[in-house]
Amino acid sequence: MGLVLSACHPDEQFGEEEGGAIARLLREAFGDGVPLGQPGAAFFSDEPLGGEMAWSWWSELQRFAAGALGEARVPQLLAVDAWFGVYVDVRTEPTKLRGGGGEDEARPEPHRPVEGERQSVWARVLGLVGVRSERERVMDAGAAAMRQMVRELGPRDGDMGSVQAGDLRALKDELDALASHLGVEASEEAVVRLGLSYAEDDARVEEDGHVQCFCHAWVTAHRALEMGCPMWVVK
Repeated sequence: MGLVLSACHPDEQFGEEEGGAIARLLREAFGDGVPLGQPGAAFFSDEPLGGEMAWSWWSELQRFAAGALGEARVPQLLAVDAWFGVYVDVRTEPTKLRGGGGEDEARPEPHRPVEGERQSVWARVLGLVGVRSERERVMDAGAAAMRQMVRELGPRDGDMGSVQAGDLRALKDELDALASHLGVEASEEAVVRLGLSYAEDDARVEEDGHVQCFCHAWVTAHRALEMGCPMWVVK
């Protein structure tokens, strides 16, 4: 399952109805002056960097940054999981915003038959006696695999129903420090070139997830500041 970072108005990330609710949540938390960008303008990190990332690469970047620079130097990067996170151009410590959702609100649900889907009489009889179809077994296995992925790669304990929020400008500084550590020039051209050196090489496309994620994060953070909008880390 892939991950794409974005820089845009909440409406572009979530649609008008949900985006409006998220915009209100951000204004309540950070004030009416929080930069939200303009509807219709959006940047997605997969476009210049040759495709989406693996979901696990965000946590790989976090581990790499903490080891390379020390946790104390990357508090914003470490504060947001690849689930429902946002960085805004407001000076703030990492925080959690709750929009009224429960802890399990965003947890993937097992398959439920859609309206109009039918089971044969024989299939229902078999179900009653504990004999399950191959399709049901496959769907249950898929749901179990999804739950395991969410546990491993999604939000930390207690944050399932929260929006994790951080300081965009401070994140940009952390990523610039990481660029220096990696020996990468702090320019979009250089960072995109590094990212494409993986994405356009079939032999390297799955290597060094932390470096590829750094490229996505660096470019998106800088674009968000240029556009005057949030950066989203949303699965």
